Amino acid sequence: MFAAKLLATSVSLGAGTSGGVFSPLLFTGACLGSWLGAGVHLIEAHSSLSRVSCA
Repeated sequence: MFAAKLLATSVSLGAGTSGGVFSPLLFTGACLGSWLGAGVHLIEAHSSLSRVSCA
């Protein structure tokens, strides 16, 4: 879903039909934060950092 959103945003910006870049950036940041939280949880299972708190 992350790659599809990134591609769709890039295509719409390139075509000049963008509805904005703020909302896509929020979505992208939430995806990357969620992946970071999942990675930290896999490495350090007893960490208090959760996937949701990173997103």
